[in-house]
Amino acid sequence: MEKIKSRIMVVDDELDILNTLKEFLSRKGYEVIGTPDAREALDVLKETGVDLILLDILMPHLKGTELARIIKNRYPDTKIIVITAHPSEGVGLYKDNLFEALFIKPFKLERLNEKITEVLNITRTHDSGWGKKQPAMQEVIFTKAKLLFVGVSTEIYDFLNSELRQLVYSGQNYDVDAAFDEKEFFKKIKSAAPDIVIFDSSYLDSLDYFAQETIRSLSGRAKEVISLDLSPSICEYGELVEFIENIKSICIKNKLIEIKYLEN
Repeated sequence: MEKIKSRIMVVDDELDILNTLKEFLSRKGYEVIGTPDAREALDVLKETGVDLILLDILMPHLKGTELARIIKNRYPDTKIIVITAHPSEGVGLYKDNLFEALFIKPFKLERLNEKITEVLNITRTHDSGWGKKQPAMQEVIFTKAKLLFVGVSTEIYDFLNSELRQLVYSGQNYDVDAAFDEKEFFKKIKSAAPDIVIFDSSYLDSLDYFAQETIRSLSGRAKEVISLDLSPSICEYGELVEFIENIKSICIKNKLIEIKYLEN
């Protein structure tokens, strides 16, 4: 009984990565098509179907995020694994469940092959058609970060603290703290070692130039520093959702994540 090779398309404008993946996957027994152009990938898909696409995100002409949405709309059974050096660009795809896994460059080829085997967990044969599905492990991204709010009001901080802590049930784990004035900030930026510092923009604007520059220099200890309007409007549903997505995006960009493998 002869196995039918799974067909994989690699879409990446970095030719070294494209050629490496084509050679590696061919040696693993897959039928591999490669292209550095997302638009060309669509042309190929019109002519022949593929089981899986390994997709870069930042490419000229047509971004991988746009290509992924087109593929899932036109070819919903086609699996997608995102391979990128800029994971924050894939946040929208993650939210909309448009890919099966995300690999951050550089990555181990054997680990990628293991994931491909899990995603393509159906074996086709000439004699029996599709075989049985085997249990697959799903790669899930969890965010984990220390957040320090600076200059925020007590009421807003209590509200955001409560909302963020509830996100642990959806895979977002945040350790939240606050500095309500400069003295507390100087202390906590050193002792608490926050990953993300979030300034209330109105508080920052109220400081003199010297104080702002001192705070900004010390904030360099964190992976990311942002200034936001943390007025009562942040408590409105739309504003809160946008804020949470922003924090999640920053975590992914800075690799403040844990990757776990859960059985489907």
